Amino acid sequence: MISYFKRNKRLFLFTFIFFLIQLPFLDQLSLLRGERDIVLSGFSLAKTGKDLYGKLFSLEFLGIDPFVPFVPIYIAALWWLIIPIKTVFLARLLFVLLSLSLPFLIYEIVKHIIRNERISFWTSVVFCLSPGVFHLTRLTLEIGVAFPLLLGGILAFLKKKRIVSYLFFFLSFFSYHGFRPLIPVLLLYLEIFDYVQKKELSIFIKKSIVHILFFLGLVLISIVIDGRLMKERISDVAFSGFGKWSNEIIYNRNTSVAPQLVASVFDNKITAMLQYMRDVVIRGIDLRYLFLIGDESSLYATTFTGQFFITSMLFYFLGILLLGKKLKWSYYYIVGFIAVGLVPSIVNISYVSYSIRSILSSVGFAFIIAYGLVGFIDFLKTQKPVIKKLIMTVIFLSLLIEITFFVYNYYARRFITMSEMFFESERRIAQYMINHPNPYKIYTNNPRSIYFSYLFFNNKVDMTKAQGVTKKGAPYTIDGFEIAVCPNNPQFTKKMEIIMDACLTEKGYDQIQEQTKPNDVIPYTNYSFRNAYFIFD
Repeated sequence: MISYFKRNKRLFLFTFIFFLIQLPFLDQLSLLRGERDIVLSGFSLAKTGKDLYGKLFSLEFLGIDPFVPFVPIYIAALWWLIIPIKTVFLARLLFVLLSLSLPFLIYEIVKHIIRNERISFWTSVVFCLSPGVFHLTRLTLEIGVAFPLLLGGILAFLKKKRIVSYLFFFLSFFSYHGFRPLIPVLLLYLEIFDYVQKKELSIFIKKSIVHILFFLGLVLISIVIDGRLMKERISDVAFSGFGKWSNEIIYNRNTSVAPQLVASVFDNKITAMLQYMRDVVIRGIDLRYLFLIGDESSLYATTFTGQFFITSMLFYFLGILLLGKKLKWSYYYIVGFIAVGLVPSIVNISYVSYSIRSILSSVGFAFIIAYGLVGFIDFLKTQKPVIKKLIMTVIFLSLLIEITFFVYNYYARRFITMSEMFFESERRIAQYMINHPNPYKIYTNNPRSIYFSYLFFNNKVDMTKAQGVTKKGAPYTIDGFEIAVCPNNPQFTKKMEIIMDACLTEKGYDQIQEQTKPNDVIPYTNYSFRNAYFIFD
């Protein structure tokens, strides 16, 4: 370990810097419901050995948002065995710490393949400092556990530690359901690396069969462990969701002048699925995604930049040119991670999130940018000092301006534009309940979510008692509060009640705003200028 540190001092220094830039305002936005339910389930396990519904050492976590495999929740449980209190900062800190493995894993994987420490280091830097990855590592999502495990499996595989790699892939499989279709393709792709070196086709075929059997074993185990989760997610897979394209197929056939038999050859569920996959691939390598708008889901994107800074587009194109000149298969092999990484997005039809499902692709893109950056640095060394200073000044100022705008938008504007997508009002109503322990009846459109938020932010709650309440279901009665769903015919006493705006008609909302005087209100934190909750004593 000491010798490794001496050889890689700059990598350790970069990792420390990476850690420092992740910490500011880590709790500025509340937890997404998915984030909250992962860490809250882990807390329940840590304190009682049971999940939120009272099931002892559960391996299938249903009734949370969303359904999550067991590995991230048990890792969260280990964290809460060490950390005594629950806060947004401490919940996210765990996943920030896990992300500190990324610089080392990316560096070691690239170095093992291309045998170039310089390019490997810059690939690690470009990947980790990209806006998309920076944002994702600050969220308490299962991808924060699954991706380091996936990279660990890749590295162990490349180092011929097959049993260890299978263990990592097993853990990654049961960390994030989005990686499940990726693992068999990735294993076969990694086997190609061995085949190109040894040129033994029979061994390649035998090992590939072993990989397929391993994956089938994972599927069988999953059916036993989290069969209901598998059933929920199987409809998201393109090959089982042909019904999605039925209307489009009918429209295309009806707008064709060709005979129906001919039209059915060109417009059917297979061609529709292939066209969908084609579109996903094109969007996944699109310059707008890479350098301008980022992920299609605003939750998983910074909303102000692309997956990478737009200044790095110069090095991206230069990297492509240099790859054409290099013509070295190991370099192209890393670029191949782009295609392999797109597999989870290609086969999924419910929603596409390139920054999460296809985060492995970003390793390939980061490599191209890093290769272009290294080539650009070498080019500068051949220039006259005046030209060198001029070029460096222009690029430095461009990057500085871009980073400044990113920091401003990410920390100063994003709270207003995104806070309610992170359910900031739920954090505020939970804190109000903790600070005002009066017997309120709370009407909301999602009682379970308010109840779980109360459990998370209340560090004095009795988890054993809470499990019984959770199991019973809505209305949730705890610590004198009753959390109920909005009534179909809203008629409120306006005495010891907290009423969410979603429970009111527009006329009822205006009436409370203008005529009835609530004792207190909790406004939304976005720019809607509406009140989320009306409080009556």
